[in-house]
Amino acid sequence: MTMTMSPRTAAGTLTDMLSRSSASRPDAVFCTYLPDAVGGRAESLGLAALDRRARQVAALLRTRVQRGDRVLLAFPNGPEFAAAFFGCLYAGAVAVPVPAPRGPVRASLYAAVEADCRPALVCTVPGWLPLFASRPGSRSGAVVAIGPPTGRSAEPVPAEASDLAYVQYTPRSFGPPRAVPVTHGAALAGLSAFTAETRLGARDRLVGWLPAHDGTGLTTQVLLPLFTGMSTWALPSGTVARDPRRWLAAMSQQRATTGVIPPGALDLPHGTDYVQRCALQLGRWRLVLAPEQGVDGERLDAFIGAYAVAGFWPDAVVRVPSPRPSRPVARRS
Repeated sequence: MTMTMSPRTAAGTLTDMLSRSSASRPDAVFCTYLPDAVGGRAESLGLAALDRRARQVAALLRTRVQRGDRVLLAFPNGPEFAAAFFGCLYAGAVAVPVPAPRGPVRASLYAAVEADCRPALVCTVPGWLPLFASRPGSRSGAVVAIGPPTGRSAEPVPAEASDLAYVQYTPRSFGPPRAVPVTHGAALAGLSAFTAETRLGARDRLVGWLPAHDGTGLTTQVLLPLFTGMSTWALPSGTVARDPRRWLAAMSQQRATTGVIPPGALDLPHGTDYVQRCALQLGRWRLVLAPEQGVDGERLDAFIGAYAVAGFWPDAVVRVPSPRPSRPVARRS
């Protein structure tokens, strides 16, 4: 179901935005999570369900953390991350999205974030608990799994626009990741500026793929859909990294109007023929968002030209950087 409300007019905090949206349109779909396997079953998360699950997470957290404590969130794309993120805010804690410590690069980033913010708690999915067992030198508190919904729930802790909502860590080529603290008010102001610049709204349709800990992924796949009421679909990030054709197929199937283009998608014209490109429906795609690392303009122009046969016309495209806390306003190229 497509959401038509715009909760931004009433919300003063991110918690207000969710609680008021779920009260006014409880049956509206917040996001549909697409499966890893082709032909698998998608999972839709409604606004009322998200609010309910966030309150249940808040009830768990309030027995373990104090207001203002940092809570690391290590999750794959899915409803569990959205519930844990808003559950942190409902509990008065500060959400800190991080990658799971898998592989040397992500483990190093996780360790750097952990050392910098000294979290009171780590939340993850049950299947990832072994990744956190017996980590030498760990400075985190307990690790808890956010599993199926429980019966206990808690009312949201009152928040102000000036309260810290989350901390976004951005990897750097040299040195530790950069921490960007984001207040409720700053997050809403950034969303307002970005949507005013891009004219994104409730009628738009977005297909996401970025990991939950990515700043652009958090904004485009969690905050922006709630702020605008746009219809949103999210693919597992690993799926798109392995095969960016899955993302392009979803853009076509869902008649998407916007999305963050995966860098690997720019090479797709070399691996497809004219007939395959003609089978896609990209005529509604009007806005290209660039990922954190940006995209090469010439390769993007070649991509647009190759998929003109699918309705993707250059004059319908406005290239803008994706929103993130340190750069909330879009700039047209």
